[in-house]
Amino acid sequence: MAKNEIEIDQVTDDFYSAPDVETLARHQGVGPLDFEHARRLGRFWPEDESIDGFIATVRRWRDEESAEVDRELS
Repeated sequence: MAKNEIEIDQVTDDFYSAPDVETLARHQGVGPLDFEHARRLGRFWPEDESIDGFIATVRRWRDEESAEVDRELS
């Protein structure tokens, strides 16, 4: 079974009886965010910038990407 597949006996048509988040995470091989590890992966944002600036920039990047996809589909 692939790492991101759920065992067939856990799949159901009933939305409310779907596997819980912990089960899904375990099957996908993911765990809680290790902030220190993430910080070591790359320092792409200046420390003197606020989180508000970061969020605004990410939103702008997403809007630009979305607009690009829209242009490609037109």
